Amino acid sequence: MITTYERGKIDGRLEGKLEGKSKGKLEGKLEGGLEGKLEDRRETLLVQLEAKFGPLAPQVVQRLELLDMDQLRQLSVRLLKAGSVDELGLKG
Repeated sequence: MITTYERGKIDGRLEGKLEGKSKGKLEGKLEGGLEGKLEDRRETLLVQLEAKFGPLAPQVVQRLELLDMDQLRQLSVRLLKAGSVDELGLKG
C-alpha cells in the first residue's frame, strides 16, 4: 500500500514525463516542418531560376543554399523583374 504523498509523487513524475515527451514531439514536428518548407521554397526557386535563366553556375546554387526563409521570399519577388542572375546578387 502506498501513501497519498507517494501516489502524488508518482503521478507528478508521470505527468512531467508525458508533458516533456509531448513538448519534444511538437518541437520536433515544428522544426522539421520549417526545415521542409525552407527546402521546398529553395527547390522551387532553383527550378524557377533555371527556367528563366538556363543552367545555373555551381556558385549560384551554393549561394542559394545559404539563404534563409526571409531571403528566399525576397528573392522570389525580385526574380519576377530580374533580367539576369547578376541582378539577383547570387553570383560570387
